[in-house]
Parts: sequence; structure tokens; C-alpha cells
Amino acid sequence: MKIFQFCFLCLVLVLLSSCGVLSNQHFFEGEGRVQGKIVIDGEPISGVLVFALGEPEFMTTTTADGSFELLVSAGEDRQLIAMWGANLGLRKAFDLAGDVRLDLGRLSLTEIGELVGGLDHPDPSQAEAIID
Repeated sequence: MKIFQFCFLCLVLVLLSSCGVLSNQHFFEGEGRVQGKIVIDGEPISGVLVFALGEPEFMTTTTADGSFELLVSAGEDRQLIAMWGANLGLRKAFDLAGDVRLDLGRLSLTEIGELVGGLDHPDPSQAEAIID
């Protein structure tokens, strides 16, 4: 009898997980807020452009004390991008559940290099450049 109960419980759990009831995906719906402070060599920097990769409509800039708060769509493995000047920036991965305020703490800008040059292709609509 106990084997039957165990098998029945396993079957119920498999069915619940396949229909999403036991999934954590519903935690990553909606929007949340990401906050932090951008620094260079420990000093806060104002005017740094901050946004989530794929959501430039939610961009902001840091205040005089280097802090920022950004509205972002919830999701797993989101990417925060910060850029200042011609060659300083950062990329920070984070997970954000909906209706949550996530503090990323102090984030240091580093030199990211500079992209110089051009791209020639016979059909510009077919050209592709991937820069990581």
C-alpha cells in the first residue's frame, strides 16, 4: 500500500510541475526596481547612464551621490548596463522577481575599451556585428 501511495504522490508532483503549478516562473512576472551606487575608485559618480539590456526605455542616470533606481521588467539573468564617458562601463547580471526592490550595492566602473572603425558589406541589410 505504501508503494502505491508513493507512486501516486510522484505522479501528482510530475503532473503539477508539468502544468506550471510548481514552477517559480510566476515569481518573475511584472516589474521590479533595481537600485545601487556607481563608483570609480571608490568615489561616487553622477551622470552615469544606467539601463537594463533590452529595455532602453527604462534608462536613468546616477545622482550626485552615484545612486540610481531603475524600473525593470522582472526576469532571470537580467543584465544591468552602466556607461560613462567614452570608455568606462560595467555589466552586472541579476535575477529580479516582480514587485521587488533589489539593491545591487556599490558597483565599480571599469575601462571597457573603445570601438573604432566601420563595417563594409555589399548588402547592409545583411550585415551583422556582434561585440561582446
